[in-house]
Amino acid sequence: MSENNLIEVKTYDELTEGLKVLGVTPKEAFSLVFKSKFHFDKRHFWTMSRITKYLRVRMIDALNLKSKYNVEVKYPKKLWSLYHKELKEEKWFNKKLMGEPVPNYKKDGTFHTTLYYVDPAYRSDLCNAILEDREIIKLIKTEMPKKIDTCRKLNESEIFEFDYEHLWFSGKKFDAYQEIQNLHKLVTEKRHNKKFSPNYLDVRKVPNWNNIKWETPLWKELGHNYFELEYEKIKKKATRMRKVIPDYAKSAQMWEDPKPTDGKYLKINEIMLRHNRYGGKLNEFKYFTQRNIDLIR
Repeated sequence: MSENNLIEVKTYDELTEGLKVLGVTPKEAFSLVFKSKFHFDKRHFWTMSRITKYLRVRMIDALNLKSKYNVEVKYPKKLWSLYHKELKEEKWFNKKLMGEPVPNYKKDGTFHTTLYYVDPAYRSDLCNAILEDREIIKLIKTEMPKKIDTCRKLNESEIFEFDYEHLWFSGKKFDAYQEIQNLHKLVTEKRHNKKFSPNYLDVRKVPNWNNIKWETPLWKELGHNYFELEYEKIKKKATRMRKVIPDYAKSAQMWEDPKPTDGKYLKINEIMLRHNRYGGKLNEFKYFTQRNIDLIR
């Protein structure tokens, strides 16, 4: 709409009075303006979320080709020395410490799971070292799972169904088969190519991105008392972990106290590709580059 066609409203006070006369609530007004001006709504973020999950699964499959085919990757000696040093110091992470059974990531034998113990400050460099290796590139082109299989893996998981029904679209029944087809079209059709880019997936480009949230249906379903109990459990666990985690593991294991309202809102910045994970130490966009996305997609 051009400036000449806009209705004459000069101040926010006049805007407020006008909305009251029309019977438009603040929530309705903001939603209409946001969707109309920026074209960002819940379905848009759902698309971003699906692409993010898809690329993360593909990235894991690509990185694990190193361990699966025992590929020796050359990289600066200092970096690899730090990586192997941290893997050796895994002893602290056990059932007695955690107070519950935990997986032995090192014993799993896959490269990506061992990154769990790596200092986030150089995790991106390790990922890029793998993805730049010639032998790994050849394996990615020949040994990666088919795209449709990755779509099935995502949509047939209980987590994907749970997110759909309890976080994104309350009241809508999840149709795994249909969502597999939808995601596969998203991945393979040329008209969606621009969505598979760091620029599109960078949620920081959305106006006021750090504050976008909406109340989750799950909060209403389970009630405040349920989340209050969970909050107390997590707080106690975080307090214990901060005391017992050795210094070398603290950069990868950051146990911050939860907030009482955790679980009430779905926050956009927590589910998309992020630049500020682990206190800003891990830059995901450093290895989710356009080259790497095209390679693993």
